[in-house]
Amino acid sequence: MGEKNKIDVTIDGKSNTLVGVESVEYMQRVASYIDKKYSDIRKMDFAKGMSTQNISIIASVNVTDDYFKAILKNREYESKTSQLMQENRILKDKIEKLSIDLLKIRKNVR
Repeated sequence: MGEKNKIDVTIDGKSNTLVGVESVEYMQRVASYIDKKYSDIRKMDFAKGMSTQNISIIASVNVTDDYFKAILKNREYESKTSQLMQENRILKDKIEKLSIDLLKIRKNVR
């Protein structure tokens, strides 16, 4: 296991310490992502006067929504990649067959 990194970050105006094997830059990006979720929610009218706990719940739901959408998008990409790979194999087979046919034609012309 890699060396652990430790970083102080601010999320929703509160100081937090993150410890992990990921790079400091990565952990900072994660913290910034979460902080932006809180910030976006706090800017909305419905969040005025809402408890930090309720804002945390909404932020968690929003992050989970982003995560599920990313999973679905990844599945779409995997499916498309699989389809393209299959098409590629078919085209390679056609090229091979045409190459063989061309060689036969060239042999017969001589």
